[in-house]
Amino acid sequence: MWFRGSSDLEERVRKLETAQKELAMEWELAYEKLLKLMGRIAKRTASEVPVEPDPDVEQAAPPGTEGSPAFQRILTPRQRHLQNQVLRRRQLRQGTT
Repeated sequence: MWFRGSSDLEERVRKLETAQKELAMEWELAYEKLLKLMGRIAKRTASEVPVEPDPDVEQAAPPGTEGSPAFQRILTPRQRHLQNQVLRRRQLRQGTT
């Protein structure tokens, strides 16, 4: 009599095993895609030519971050140059120099 429910249990176990295998395969595909994208980003970063800062442009940090090592590390020289341009425009609009 206790064998009657075993077919239901076997079916549930098969379904769970199938679902687990599908999930594992999905995870492997996602992991492979992630590795591929990371490789592309690393390759693109390695092939980029670094932009030298313009020596005629003053490298001013945003207010409150002057001399901050974090500010110097976060922004590339090109980004610092653009940030300085934005800050100068803001200062001109406010009437301060």
